Amino acid sequence: MPVKCEICNRKLAKYVCIECGARVCEDCYDRESLMCIRCQPPKKERTLLNSYYIWSGLFLIMIGAIILSLGGLEGGSFIYIFPFFLISTSDWRIALVGIFLFIFMMVLILIYIGRLIRETPQ
Repeated sequence: MPVKCEICNRKLAKYVCIECGARVCEDCYDRESLMCIRCQPPKKERTLLNSYYIWSGLFLIMIGAIILSLGGLEGGSFIYIFPFFLISTSDWRIALVGIFLFIFMMVLILIYIGRLIRETPQ
C-alpha cells in the first residue's frame, strides 16, 4: 500500500530519512545528505562583505595602485602583463614586487572562485 509523505502529506513517499526514519517524497528529501528537510542542518548564509578574500583583494589593489603611482613619478621602463596589468617604474625591484602582488592576487581570486563553485548546489 502506497504511503504518503510524512512532511507535506501530498505526494507518495519514495525515500526514508536516515536521521529520523520518516518516509518522505522527492520534494522533501535531499539526496546529497540522505535526510529529510526537517533533519537537515540549517545552511549558513554567506555574506559577501565579511569574506576574507574580498578584503584581501581590495588591499592588494590598493597596494598595486600605490606602486603604479610611485613608478610613474620618474621615467623608466614598464612591464605589461596581458590583459590586466601594467607596471611603469624606474626600478626593477618595484616592478618585481608588483608582478608578485599581481600573481598573488590572481591566485586568491582563483581560490575564491573554486570555493564558490564547490559550495554551489547543483
